[in-house]
Parts: sequence; structure tokens; C-alpha cells
Amino acid sequence: MKYLLKNIYQYIESLRGKKLIYSLIIIFVSFLGLGILVGYIINTTLNKDEIFEDASAVTITEPKKEFFGKVVYVNPEYYPEDDISFVLVQENGEEILLKSRDQKLSIVEGLFVKVTGRFTKTKTTQEDVLLVEEVIINNAAN
Repeated sequence: MKYLLKNIYQYIESLRGKKLIYSLIIIFVSFLGLGILVGYIINTTLNKDEIFEDASAVTITEPKKEFFGKVVYVNPEYYPEDDISFVLVQENGEEILLKSRDQKLSIVEGLFVKVTGRFTKTKTTQEDVLLVEEVIINNAAN
């Protein structure tokens, strides 16, 4: 193995003129082809649909509902299996549990908003929780 690498190194060192240019072109084209091939393989694997195994992804037949209020943080340890960290406190003091698949609730924490979504049940206590699909900041509220 030592002599093989030494012989390859000596051959590369001895390249001059047209042989050197042709060798560089061959190396460039081979790496370009390899890059295109790898990019194609990665692209096809990334285009596959993701499979979400979320319990809240069950089919919900209930219509969308809208509520107005202030988004308030609650300790997620109260609902450990449901990953609920926010409630909507309405003007009459009534609280609605909120859940979202992304970070939209953490962005509007402490603000008066209009939330739109559908109700589902929590896993443990079977309480109603609003699965939030849309949040609109309400500037008119105090």
C-alpha cells in the first residue's frame, strides 16, 4: 500500500502540459457528475411526505370557532401528556385551553388576540382544548 501511494504521487508530480490539463478536466467532470448524482438522490428523499404521528391529528368534524381574549402561559406540568402551555382568558374570566402544532401561541403570549380553531379532548382528563389554527392580534383590546 505504501508503494502504491508513492507511485501514484510520483506519477501525479510528473504530469506536465496537456496531460495535466486533461487530468484536471477528467477530475472536474467526475466530481461534477458525482455532485449532481448525490444532489438528485438527496432531493428525491427530501421530497417524500412526512408522516406525523400526532394524537391531535385525528379527524375533527367540529366546525371552526373563534374566541377573543388574552393568551396566558400555564405550567405544562398540569397537562404533561398533551403538551398544553397556554390558555385564553376571555373578558368574562373564562379560560379556554389552547394547543398549537407550531410556535404561534408563544409569539403572542400576553397579547389580546382572536384565535380560530376546533375543539378536541385532552388525553388524560378529557377536557376541551382548542386546537389553534389561526391567531390574529387584536389591537383594539386594552
